[in-house]
Amino acid sequence: MTTRETLCSAVRSRHIVEFSYAGKSRTVEPYVVWHDDKDEWQLGGWSISYSKSGTNPSWRCYNVSAISNVTITPNTFTGVREGYNSDSDRYSKACCRI
Repeated sequence: MTTRETLCSAVRSRHIVEFSYAGKSRTVEPYVVWHDDKDEWQLGGWSISYSKSGTNPSWRCYNVSAISNVTITPNTFTGVREGYNSDSDRYSKACCRI
């Protein structure tokens, strides 16, 4: 299974994912995977935490080609976080979304 397919599986089942990105461990509630205008796949999600950072949880975008070591955790999330708009034009080329 490709990274994109794994992320879409997590989106559909609303499972939290953990992965490596830019040399750091990330924990994310995945909401959408889409193809952007630069011809790259992106993951949009609520970043719960990542290592070596004092950043509070927030919305983040991740280039799928830079994600590695994806693990779908047994933990799920419900509802939709404030600020997510599944009908955004940005996601017109989404392959999966909540």
